[in-house]
Amino acid sequence: MMSNDANSLVELCKHIGNAVPFWTQGAGSNISEKRNSENSTELWIKASGFRLDQVTEHKGLACVDLAFFKAKLAALSVADDSGEEKYSDLLKTSPLPNKSQGRPSMETGFHAILPQKYVLHFHSLASLLMGHLFNKDAQKFSAWMDKHWQGTFCFIPIARPGLSLTLDLADNVESSLLLLQNHGVILQSDSASILSKWAVLESTFLRSWGFLDLQKLSEASPPFDKNFTETLVPTPFRIYFPDTAVFRDRILNILETAELPGSKEPHFIPKKDAINIDLDALELWAATAILFATCPELEEVPADMAEKISGLPSEKFRMAMHQNRTPS
Repeated sequence: MMSNDANSLVELCKHIGNAVPFWTQGAGSNISEKRNSENSTELWIKASGFRLDQVTEHKGLACVDLAFFKAKLAALSVADDSGEEKYSDLLKTSPLPNKSQGRPSMETGFHAILPQKYVLHFHSLASLLMGHLFNKDAQKFSAWMDKHWQGTFCFIPIARPGLSLTLDLADNVESSLLLLQNHGVILQSDSASILSKWAVLESTFLRSWGFLDLQKLSEASPPFDKNFTETLVPTPFRIYFPDTAVFRDRILNILETAELPGSKEPHFIPKKDAINIDLDALELWAATAILFATCPELEEVPADMAEKISGLPSEKFRMAMHQNRTPS
């Protein structure tokens, strides 16, 4: 029988993993839980390359000794040319035998240094719009957050996933909500109910700031199927998320050029059989199309950073693990 802890973690993964493409896309996002064992504290986290909706108590979770992992992590630096390789090696060697079902997520670093029991990181479309508005007027947006979020909040400027992001948020480990520019949101709490609080905040945000079309679309929660994707309008290629940079070629593989007279750049729509070619890539593209339609001026991941992200050792491992997925 599953423990209550296992139930909580798996249910969180499933709940977020079913909110496609509004909370997560493809094998992105990672959820963790800290559990006390007989002699140590263990960090249980989604394994690299797995989708959240694939996670069960027997598949898709990795486990590390928290004290061991944090001690090794403290010795790493992005200033060291080999820092990313060392971080990738730590992810490879840290899983506890007979407990892990894969290699820990590349974001295990910040899950380890954030102190609360549950850490939820997912690629919410609304959170990218929040970050955009923070960049436009930090004082105005912060005042709104102070009114609507019962807890501390901070904004983290764009950073490479993995080691760099971990080090960049090290001064904000007490925040219950961390907005990551072009990368989603991190929530942490000793209660899994923080996800419900986020859902309320997100809905309130979309109404308050005039993103009503996105609110209606997300709250209708249609199944992600052929009918859903056929509603996507022609969209120029945009890299709003690190995952878009990593899986760029796969995304382009499921797209075709759309004739758009007068356009100064190519626009794309999914191929008619895209859902049967690569579902993960299609989910990423759907998120891109929705965001562009909602906020055409939304910032992209800078080109030089996108290139660095796609070359990270931990991302290369994830790409190798994560094969094209079609509906089961």
